[in-house]
Amino acid sequence: MDQGRLRFSIARHTARLFVDASRIQGHKLKLVEVEGYHTVQNIYDSLDIHVSQIYSVLIIANQPSQDYYMVASTRFTSSVLTGIVTFHYSNSQKKVSGPIRGAPTEIVGL
Repeated sequence: MDQGRLRFSIARHTARLFVDASRIQGHKLKLVEVEGYHTVQNIYDSLDIHVSQIYSVLIIANQPSQDYYMVASTRFTSSVLTGIVTFHYSNSQKKVSGPIRGAPTEIVGL
């Protein structure tokens, strides 16, 4: 990924778990489309994805060139399940590091 903006589609295909998707360490997400319809373009740190929804976001890639965590977690479950991938800038020389931000259920104490 180069610095600038990247359009990214996020879809939820399970009815059993509530998912908070796409927290990218140090990055903001601009919601631009829900279910194929344009929406008010608000800026978010993370998004809750509901059953069968598809969101399009712009990832504002304005951070120093290195690798970052991209995290998705379940919500409103007795134990939090988390998936982690690496968000890689094309000219990155620094590997991902630092703490992984907790799932929103951990943050709000639900």
